[in-house]
Amino acid sequence: RQEELLMEKSRLAEMGEMIGNIAHQWRQPLSALSFIIQDMHDASEYGEMTPEYVSEVVTKSLVQIEYMSKTIDDFRDFIKPSSKQTVFDVKESVSQVLSIFLPQIKNSGLDLAVECSCEGGHSSEKNTDSLNFCETHDVKIRGYANQFKQALLNLLANSRFAVADKPEQHICIKISTDAEKVTVVVEDTGGGIPEDIIEKVFDSYFTTKSCDGTGIGLYMSKAIVEDNLGGSLSVENTEKGCRFIIEVDRVSD
Repeated sequence: RQEELLMEKSRLAEMGEMIGNIAHQWRQPLSALSFIIQDMHDASEYGEMTPEYVSEVVTKSLVQIEYMSKTIDDFRDFIKPSSKQTVFDVKESVSQVLSIFLPQIKNSGLDLAVECSCEGGHSSEKNTDSLNFCETHDVKIRGYANQFKQALLNLLANSRFAVADKPEQHICIKISTDAEKVTVVVEDTGGGIPEDIIEKVFDSYFTTKSCDGTGIGLYMSKAIVEDNLGGSLSVENTEKGCRFIIEVDRVSD
């Protein structure tokens, strides 16, 4: 019961942050729609309301509305509880998490790369929530998709905090597979975790974020990966930061 309460607390904290993300994501399309409406008014006054102009305005407006609708769909899919285990595509889940995470770092100077290594070779892309650059990558696992997304978002939020105010602000998600395992790595340039506390980062209520941290994000991520997905979550320091490693059994078609 205590673990359920912790998970609920973690999800509520993330929902609050995601609502802020939605507001941020909507500002640009709302501004664009406002400009389109003002331009229509001017076009009407100066007799420029031609069929071609109207068609262009409708197309531009629908693009903005579709983007706003996708934002709501992503948020709804994330908060919808997973009632049963399913076989799901890790790449698709990563993409959905990035659609939520990228807007909050868009103007921060932080670079986020995604790399895929599989039987089809190695490919990578920066600052994108579309993983279509690796079309051959088969990365399916069994479990609760929304819980996996929650764990990944926790790791990304942790890395974002770690790289803040660092000279080099870089996060990389690495997806790789072998015959038996799917591995998802979140690596950053945040300076690493002091060796005397690295073993404690997955403890409940342990945080290095002063009053800004709840101390349950990494704890819940480990519980989700190990208890609900049957995998493992570990952490290690690198030369420039730290690396969180998720390993889960691969499911073949």
